[in-house]
Amino acid sequence: MTRRLLVGTVLVAVSNCELGEINIPPTEPLVVVQAVMRPDRVFQWILVEQTLTGRTAGQASVDLVPSNRELQAPVLDARVFVTNVSYPSDPCGAAVEFRQTPPPPNETEQSGVYWSPQGCPTMRAGDTLELRVEALDSTVTGRTEVPGFTLAVLQAGGASVTSPLTQLEFNRDTDTLDASVEATHGRAIHVELHRTLPDGVDSVRAIQEGSAWFWVDSTGMTLPGNLINLFEGEFEASGGNAPDLFVAGFEYVVTTAYMDQNLFDAFRSANFPLSGRGYISSVSGGYGLFGSLVAQPNTLRVIGDVDDPREGTFDLTGIVEGVAVNLELELYVGRQWISGESSSPFGAFANGNWVNGPLARSISGRFSHGGFVQLPLERDAAAGTGPGRIGWMITGAWPQNGPSELSVFHADGGPDTLRAVKR
Repeated sequence: MTRRLLVGTVLVAVSNCELGEINIPPTEPLVVVQAVMRPDRVFQWILVEQTLTGRTAGQASVDLVPSNRELQAPVLDARVFVTNVSYPSDPCGAAVEFRQTPPPPNETEQSGVYWSPQGCPTMRAGDTLELRVEALDSTVTGRTEVPGFTLAVLQAGGASVTSPLTQLEFNRDTDTLDASVEATHGRAIHVELHRTLPDGVDSVRAIQEGSAWFWVDSTGMTLPGNLINLFEGEFEASGGNAPDLFVAGFEYVVTTAYMDQNLFDAFRSANFPLSGRGYISSVSGGYGLFGSLVAQPNTLRVIGDVDDPREGTFDLTGIVEGVAVNLELELYVGRQWISGESSSPFGAFANGNWVNGPLARSISGRFSHGGFVQLPLERDAAAGTGPGRIGWMITGAWPQNGPSELSVFHADGGPDTLRAVKR
């Protein structure tokens, strides 16, 4: 009884409470800076914004920073300088000024984005860079020590690559991906994965579903081939079957990076109103990030075990829209399935000649009811239909134990016929 009376007293007290209106006085905007210096980039850029004060005037979209795009309030008339204090004889000059004029081939000026001259400032491992931003009657400053490594290694399946832009084959069913660096300066390793998209497909969702990034306070990390992307896709709607992170039949750009203390602090902190733990700002006189990292990109060709009769190498030949076509497909079935549906996705490396010319890229489709294939092919932007628009749909019973005929539907009618044979 005591507990019930106590709860009842609290409820009555709350229900009788009247909340008054409080007018919050206008606040002065604070300069916000986002900058990560990268020696592997020819041009550096810095985003200068201001905190939101309730005003909506002056807000703009900044494509370089997709998050919070509708709430950004860029600062347009700032003066931005970066100095390499460890290199007084820097040929770029004592203080390199960043300007709003974008470098070629970019022609559209983005509000609040300031660009460096080509190759400036000079950055070497261990160098200290100083930031100075003059905006809104304030001066924002920051310092970062440029990280460095003597070697970056990407390993999978007993093979490894150490040179930039080289390719490594990766079996999603049996391999683990090991990334490591021999660091000389810096704090933590950072690995980004970006799946290469079919020509003409550039939607934000497609980019997000094929991308992921990881960081750890160490010089190495290991990623299993069966890793799933919990943060993208219809996880609950698919019965708990999140999409694979590594999709066989596609190539990935894997960037192995090593970051400084400031970027590490930004990754490991955030604003949590319940706990009171805040974002760790690395600048003075304002708010934000001035950090640095050094990176090495490589490509990953993802394959899988051929343990499904629908998988393997296939030849497709025929006449489509009056053009002789031939395609070679190296096809792998995905592990994701949709709850309540007899459906499974697949990816494939495609090479050959199609209606609109040579084709050499990854494609994706879906099997339904076991072996009925649905394979869309997009017309590229040069064909005049715009990015991502389906130009052809290939359907029919997929060859498993012998040749089969597939139908090709397109805007001009059809269907045309393709002969499909498994090697």
